[in-house]
Order: sequence, then structure tokens, then C-alpha cells
Amino acid sequence: AKKAEAEAKAAEAVEAKRRELHGQREQAAEAAASGARAAQARLDADRAAGLAGAALEENEAAQEEELMVLEAVLGEEGFEREEEAAPPAFRLTVAGERARGEPTAVQLRVTFVVEYPSHLPPRLEIVDGVAAEDAPLVRDSLLALFYAQREESAAAGEPAEGVVHRWTEWVKEEWMPSS
Repeated sequence: AKKAEAEAKAAEAVEAKRRELHGQREQAAEAAASGARAAQARLDADRAAGLAGAALEENEAAQEEELMVLEAVLGEEGFEREEEAAPPAFRLTVAGERARGEPTAVQLRVTFVVEYPSHLPPRLEIVDGVAAEDAPLVRDSLLALFYAQREESAAAGEPAEGVVHRWTEWVKEEWMPSS
């Protein structure tokens, strides 16, 4: 009886977390759309002012650094670079546990764009581990993380930083426990 009660409480907690995340679906979609509009406007303004060139050159170095960090942190089981891809592309496998302790994994395919990280996020594809109906929420939440981080950096007058590792943390700490 106690085991059944504990399982029921755990299921209730998972469902509450899931409702919370799904309640954020519209908020995540709007944040991603708003961030995309603002980022494109900033990129257009920088190009018009002749400022985009230097940022785009710095992006290449930042991307290479981020790739090295991701490979070191995630290892062979979590990071697979597509060697011949140009621009740089790679797959990430984020392993973790669902709320009930069941192992799970989400696989993402990320492709850097020349405007990343200074202006635009990398292209993101959810390859596996997320139900089709949940994919827009996960994608928009990850993009919103990029735009929020980009705004924080800009407000502080700091250069943009890579966001992909934060994406893996969000998937593991926020998404998986509710899936």
C-alpha cells in the first residue's frame, strides 16, 4: 500500500511538472519568436552600420572553442561531430532519467550558422527522445534560452557566448524529469 501511495505521489508530481511545462508552451513560443525578430533586427542594423563583419569573424573562433568544450564535457557518448559538415554540425545525446528513475535520452542535431553566437542561434533539430507533440515546446524553450542569454550579454556589454551546453542542461534538468 505504501509503495502504491509513493508511486501515485511520484506520478502526480510528474504530471504537475508536465502541466507547468506545457503551460509555458505559448510563453516559450512567443519568447522564441520575439527573440528571433529582435536578433534579426540587430543583425540588420549591425550590417547597415558596418559592424557585423568583425562579429562574424569572432563567431568562427567562438564556435571552434565551443566545439572543443562540448567534446570535452560530453565525451564520445554525448557528442558526435559531423566532420565533413560545413558549417560545423554535430549530434548531442543527452542521457538522464525521467521522474520515475527510468533512463531516457534525447538526441539533438545542431548546426552552427555564421551569425552564431553574436546574433542568431544555431539551427536545431530534435532527432529522437521527444514526442512529436512536445517537440515545439522543447525547441522553442531552447531557442528562448539563446535569446535570453544573448540579451543578457548585450545588456552587460559582453561578447555573446555559446549556449549549446546550457541547452543540454535544460533538457536534462527541466525536460527529462517531466517527460
